[in-house]
Amino acid sequence: MDEEYSSEQSPEINSKLDNVAYRLVGFILSSTEQGNSVLGRAKLQKAIKQYASNENVVRCPMSDVLLKVNQILDDTYGFELIGVSTNKTTSQADQSGRSTPIAIADSTKSIKSSDINYFVLRNKLKPITAVENFKIELAKEAYETFLSKELGENEDYNSDGENIIPQSQINATLSSDYEIKDNLVLKGILSVMLCIILFSKNNLLERDLYEELKKFGISENNPIPLLDMSIDSVLRIFVNQQYIDKRDQNTETGNVITTYHIGRRTKYEFDFDSVVLLVKEIMDIDVTKEERLKRDVKRALADSYS
Repeated sequence: MDEEYSSEQSPEINSKLDNVAYRLVGFILSSTEQGNSVLGRAKLQKAIKQYASNENVVRCPMSDVLLKVNQILDDTYGFELIGVSTNKTTSQADQSGRSTPIAIADSTKSIKSSDINYFVLRNKLKPITAVENFKIELAKEAYETFLSKELGENEDYNSDGENIIPQSQINATLSSDYEIKDNLVLKGILSVMLCIILFSKNNLLERDLYEELKKFGISENNPIPLLDMSIDSVLRIFVNQQYIDKRDQNTETGNVITTYHIGRRTKYEFDFDSVVLLVKEIMDIDVTKEERLKRDVKRALADSYS
């Protein structure tokens, strides 16, 4: 594509290239809106060729168009189109074989655009301070609730200070207590994951999800305390329960690009009003600011509930 299309630097050509870029932005946004979170290079090439033909542009370098596309996405939407390297032999792939995203603007300095076969649209807006504080407060409150329950339990003793609860009841209570702890931990992790995914505009690469979970002390390399389960096992539970939607897209090289989205069950049990209420309660926001809160949360969640 780059060899077939190379532009001249006249104002007229540049103007037409801008038109091609604007058309491609619409194509990209439309594709991702329909659930196609990973865009193949061939599909973008075909779209560029079609738009270039419509604009009567004989030569139209894909790298130039993509750079212009990123300028438009950044200025207007706060998004960026990133290339995903799927070649495990390159330095961009990590030891686990997962693909590492490469920003297009940076890739032109180190690797050629033709080396990238797949692209993903990602939100690059700086986190809203109130939202970040909310996520921290959410995790903090869940932890404090767990501790208060753990330390506030009373037991029955006789006058000699001996525990008078039957051993069978103690065993049953301990078993039930461990189950409650497991459920609390799972619910806490689910709340954190849903918030991360929702406030990432409901489209998150697997690598980005793992990086965000690290901020909450959840590592992909170590079992989660109390649960004694890996994060991958926990994710499978949430996917099977339809709280989280996992989408795997196979590439031509045999690798898989994984993205996460909220599941259909989340939309019913954790709707938009519930998110607003949760933020309001956790952050103790005054009633007079409720309308502003709704606007801020709606902007952060984008089209997750549409």
